[in-house]
Amino acid sequence: MHYQAIAEAARVGEGELFAQGKISPEAQLFLLQRAIPHGDNAVLHTGYQLGTVYHSQAVIANSEVVPVPELAEYRESTVPGVRAPHAWLQNAACERLSTLDLWGRRFVLIGHNLHSHWERAARSVVDALGVEIAPFCVGEDAAYRPLDAKFARLYETHKGGVVLVRPDGFIAAKLLAADEDSAHTQLLGVMQSILGVTKRLKVSQAVAIA
Repeated sequence: MHYQAIAEAARVGEGELFAQGKISPEAQLFLLQRAIPHGDNAVLHTGYQLGTVYHSQAVIANSEVVPVPELAEYRESTVPGVRAPHAWLQNAACERLSTLDLWGRRFVLIGHNLHSHWERAARSVVDALGVEIAPFCVGEDAAYRPLDAKFARLYETHKGGVVLVRPDGFIAAKLLAADEDSAHTQLLGVMQSILGVTKRLKVSQAVAIA
């Protein structure tokens, strides 16, 4: 509202000049004197707009420290509860896309050189809970290739690790498993916590994981 008042004050008396998309030198000086001193932070609160952090049942926290929010600077990270950051990728058709293009329709498991046991664990948990989970492996020899070092820097976890991203683009959890049984158990438990359900796998389903 303050900026609107400044702009309206500059418009008064400009008449036909303003209607042509122009303002007088006097109006320009008025705006310089009153608008610029507020600085970019008066309207560009990037750190707060993009740096939201969730703490809830739908986020499985770990020992990582959430970046301290700053007004103007957005600090990218993959700590559970933060917005999953952008990184450029290339698909099998050599099309460039952002990691952000992968969110929005389902839960996503994504990792740098993602182990195949996570893909099998995702399928078994989807069968058990009926909620779509799409695994994405990113690597030099994978279906999705990183176009620079940013993806590995942000999304690479310990060997055997993976990042679980919610449909709204926020990171739900980071999981670490060395084998398929552990991957299945962790992913099922995390999804049950996020969804607030207690449905368990049938014995036949658990045996059929392999």
